[in-house]
Amino acid sequence: MSFVIFLLLFVHIVSLILAKCSLLELTSNNYISTLHPGKICLLYFTKSDTSFFEELGDSVDALHDYGISVAKVNCGNEDSLYYCTKEIACLFRGTKLLREFPTDTLFDVNAIVANVLFVLLYNEMKYITSTSEFQDIESNMKGKKDVVFVYVRAIGIPEHRAVMEAAFVYGSLYQFVLTTETSLLENISRGRSDFVPAKLIYCHCKAVTSPTHECQRSSSDQPLSTLNIHRFLKLMNAPLVAEVSGDPDKFTSVHIQLGLPLVFIVCEKETYDADRETAEHVAWQLLGKAGVATLSRDTSGPYIPGNVNVGVKTVEEDVPIRYLLLDESQEIIDLIENTKNQKNEESAEKHIHGDQETQDDEVAEAVYRDRKRVLPLHLVPSLTAETFRMMVTSKPHSMVLFYASWETVSLTFLQSVLQMAEKYKDALDVSLGRVNCADMNDLCNEQNITDIPIAKIYQSGNDPLLYTGMMCADELARFLMLSKLDLPLRLPTMEDAENYLSAVFHKNNLPYHSFSALGIFTSHTEEAVDALTEAGKSLTGFINVAIYCGERASALSEKFGVSPPAILFTWSDDKTIYGVSLQSLTAEEIVHLIKHQSLGVFTAGLVTVMENLFRAWCEEGTWSRIGLAGSI
Repeated sequence: MSFVIFLLLFVHIVSLILAKCSLLELTSNNYISTLHPGKICLLYFTKSDTSFFEELGDSVDALHDYGISVAKVNCGNEDSLYYCTKEIACLFRGTKLLREFPTDTLFDVNAIVANVLFVLLYNEMKYITSTSEFQDIESNMKGKKDVVFVYVRAIGIPEHRAVMEAAFVYGSLYQFVLTTETSLLENISRGRSDFVPAKLIYCHCKAVTSPTHECQRSSSDQPLSTLNIHRFLKLMNAPLVAEVSGDPDKFTSVHIQLGLPLVFIVCEKETYDADRETAEHVAWQLLGKAGVATLSRDTSGPYIPGNVNVGVKTVEEDVPIRYLLLDESQEIIDLIENTKNQKNEESAEKHIHGDQETQDDEVAEAVYRDRKRVLPLHLVPSLTAETFRMMVTSKPHSMVLFYASWETVSLTFLQSVLQMAEKYKDALDVSLGRVNCADMNDLCNEQNITDIPIAKIYQSGNDPLLYTGMMCADELARFLMLSKLDLPLRLPTMEDAENYLSAVFHKNNLPYHSFSALGIFTSHTEEAVDALTEAGKSLTGFINVAIYCGERASALSEKFGVSPPAILFTWSDDKTIYGVSLQSLTAEEIVHLIKHQSLGVFTAGLVTVMENLFRAWCEEGTWSRIGLAGSI
């Protein structure tokens, strides 16, 4: 009999393995046949085998649960298809492109699932960056829906995936709001948020009937996982205060089912209103941490000791209710909080002593999620306060990564920095170092590091530059190479200007250089020159900017069909050159113009899609810091 059971179990396991979805492989000639109307598909276009395939393959089953198919498109070396010109993953609804993802933003299965759902649920999940936006959402939701506010340190981390999966299930019931701004979290939670990886705050707006009344807020103190979010939302929808009569030992609630204690407030007939008010006050303070119920002495008298007013029921079986006589409601709250803290400390101690094989070097341990690869930590040495000051003062160009060894996004960025150091070690000519803010908090505060991870570039005689581009090796290397140029460049002759517009001028910077801007001015356009000069300095590290004010400026501008003052834009990969005449633009407007032109030439339909997505998702390039926008 036992053999038959074992055989059936074996067959079941084998069937599950065989049923597992596999990564479909297509070609650039037949991929379009998989794009069916209304269906969502994530396609990865590539010309070579990369380690990204493993992560993409791991996401097949996860995305299949949401009705999203995944496939790899093999491009030929001479393939002229637009998507095959670079290593990208593209999300389609039918044949309509919804979003392009550089592979660096899809660094693991969590990032893939989180980013894809983020695109599909941009109506259910509002991304905000300011307190005023949050206040507007709260005001609009009063009397309609409760609001689930979530802070995560960055897009694509496991906590972001967890909240996106929750939004997929509960998006019609609640208004989800997401931010990555620590200052916004501090304003809402009224407390410091240093190194908080994620936070969920539930705003009770549906029950608010007056526009002048505030939405009550409840914070979850559990790590943000799919299960914990589900549990917390279930608790938020349980009755605030239950009413119990009869034997309280036989009473159960959703709190007991979810492993939380239940507090009984013993009610006397003569003081029922006051007792009920006390119960509601305690319930609001313990919301999400314990349940609260009123226990009538009139109907439950035989089961309640005489001189008590509070009872606490725990989840342990065969443990009787603990009855107490307390003078203040705060004593009830403190009792639950202290019990909870004690359990957390015991759990933490058990974790520490139960895992003696944890590595001492946190960074070595953190090298990390990619356990199959040994990372070259020696190429980016860890710095102390002394070695940090020595490096930034004695070296003409240096870059320091400020990170936290326990934080997922920090470790992702660290891997990119290490990959860059290894790939470009013979070309960078920049000193590299890293500072673990978990250990060197004073140094990080001294350097005004308010958010992590962040890369800071130090150049003797100049203010430090912050790298706010994508967390990938090539983009970071490009930024470091371009940051060494004193922008905007001044070109003395027309020949220099023409060389600048060609690959000849940039041959030493390739492949770091791809897009350039050249301002053409006559002797009577000093104001425009000053505006471009200011704009060029603010674009240091991102885009090559130069100025030509020579005698033949008019001839050069006429050659490209523009009137000075003007800016010529060029892409080195396809040698495209086109110009835009300036009409009394400020430095800020010129920066916006150059950034816009650097995005390249898209079809009108794609531009519309991108504009709609970015309008709904972000403000003023917020996503560039977290790795989802372009390199600007």
